[in-house]
Amino acid sequence: GLDLRVGDHERHEIGIGARDAEAEEDGACAGGGMRFAGEEFQRQRAERGGEVVGNAGVHPLQHVRRRHAAGIGMAVARHAQGQGVGSALMAAIVDWADRWAQLLRLELTVFTDNAPAIALYRKFGFEIEGTHRAYAMRDGAYADVLAMARLHPHPPRLR
Repeated sequence: GLDLRVGDHERHEIGIGARDAEAEEDGACAGGGMRFAGEEFQRQRAERGGEVVGNAGVHPLQHVRRRHAAGIGMAVARHAQGQGVGSALMAAIVDWADRWAQLLRLELTVFTDNAPAIALYRKFGFEIEGTHRAYAMRDGAYADVLAMARLHPHPPRLR
């Protein structure tokens, strides 16, 4: 099974059954280029047999008027892709953001040719908001990324 560590104190056992139809992040970190307020406020890592096979972090945005938003960074080891690792990490991130962090908006960037990661993010409600052309150097050439975001589907209200 997959041992998903949430933060430094909680552990959730998640079984990995059949391979997901959608592969996960291609090892490149989503969320690059955003200005963060310092430390992550949520970090998760996925382990299998004591080996780290994926990690993800939720990063608060710096500007005071953007306290309702955070960026996501995520990577899954190539040999562990397509086995539910990205889905498990994203489920934990979205659950934490929606239920505990008072976040309305989650943001990330992803290379335009990373179809498996884009499919994963769409599965969790992320939508494409635009393309950043020549955003990052990758293997000697400038590469485009998509800006994707997800709004909380049921924002908290007073009871």
